[in-house]
Amino acid sequence: MQCEYLKNSNEIRIKLHELFNSECKKIAIVAFVGSYAIDYISNNHNLTIYCWPHPGATSANGIRLLQQEGVEIFFSDNMHKKIYWAENRGTIITSANLTYNALSGNVLQESGVFISSNDFDIDAEILNLNNVRAASSKKIADLERKSRITEKFVSSEVNKVLTFKEFMSLSDKPKIKILNYKEGRSSKSKKEIKENIQSEQKIETVNVFNDNDIDEGNEDHFVAGDIVLQVKTFNDNDQIHGGKKLPLRWLFVDVKTYSEEDESYLVAQIKPNREIPFDINDSNFISAFKEIFNNTDWKNIIDEESNIKSTFWKKVLDEMNQLN
Repeated sequence: MQCEYLKNSNEIRIKLHELFNSECKKIAIVAFVGSYAIDYISNNHNLTIYCWPHPGATSANGIRLLQQEGVEIFFSDNMHKKIYWAENRGTIITSANLTYNALSGNVLQESGVFISSNDFDIDAEILNLNNVRAASSKKIADLERKSRITEKFVSSEVNKVLTFKEFMSLSDKPKIKILNYKEGRSSKSKKEIKENIQSEQKIETVNVFNDNDIDEGNEDHFVAGDIVLQVKTFNDNDQIHGGKKLPLRWLFVDVKTYSEEDESYLVAQIKPNREIPFDINDSNFISAFKEIFNNTDWKNIIDEESNIKSTFWKKVLDEMNQLN
């Protein structure tokens, strides 16, 4: 048996690339999977990953991107091992998760050992895992929602920002809600909203990063953990017009409250941004979205729960492809 000490993230990443660069059976048992995980896999064929769906640490988008490439994913609770195994090729036992922070060489200090022997009993390791279950669409969506509302949100991990086309390539897309927003909330209303949130959340200081009124009758459509695409429209025709300011922005729903001043329910973001579904700053996406939005009835944009319909997204993608 030959052992090789891997003294840093770069050496671990290089050895992992060598270990997994084969069509053989491969297994990774790691605590956390980041959004960049697929970039560290040299060959995704016959690969199975076991990870802990810890909110704020394991990325829902990272899981989706791996599944999109045919990787089989299982969840296991309270698991903190980091083992990378390839049949007849060896094993890496390390401190490094399958994340950007651990493997990029730019963030965390990691180390590990490569064992060339075929005697490592990976099946025994799998049998010892707790509550193993397949990473279904429902469980991934649950992880995503919990990641958005967790009090101990892990913001240090560098997240991969998908393009809109990459988002559309996912077979299991996250649900995104949509709201019109208009500027001009009064200072009295802003003060009331902060006081309401302080009282409801039992916190002393509130920083409202973003907020948006909810249309009457749709109050039940929005809960903490939702992500909302805000669309800035003008006048009374709900149209996006030109201008230098970006007409779109993301809102992470941390709380829902009621404003007596405005006589309406609203959603508010009181924590910094989290992992976004995709980049909305691309000029082609903005042009395509504006064209389709301005020529589509509201009933054909959202479903009965205020989620953006897949047919609407498809029209935006088709329009975007015509622009290229």
